[in-house]
Amino acid sequence: MAKRKPVVRYHPLMAQGRAQLGHCDKCKRQILTARYDALTRHWDPQPLSQLGELEALFCGLKTWWLFGSTTYKRHADAITTSPKGTGGIIVRDHDCARPQPQGASVNFGYSNYDGDDPGF
Repeated sequence: MAKRKPVVRYHPLMAQGRAQLGHCDKCKRQILTARYDALTRHWDPQPLSQLGELEALFCGLKTWWLFGSTTYKRHADAITTSPKGTGGIIVRDHDCARPQPQGASVNFGYSNYDGDDPGF
């Protein structure tokens, strides 16, 4: 029988550069955890589509762009210049009271028809 990978609980003062999977201590759901501006941040692991980011912003949640080991906070200019978060993923703050994003709110990749060029 194969050994299971141990679940890692993160200490609030643990420094980490890259977002890592863990579990929320309150709701027990899977989350991403990393340090940003000397604070431990928690995000829902599902990458957001443009609709998902809009829903998160309407709900008052911050959105973030995770690119490799770097974390960027999304703001109006970032959303305008790179609405799809090219090269990384867009995630939202974790909130135990809200369900994790699903359906059209989640980015499952883009097809050939997502560009501005109609192709004819």
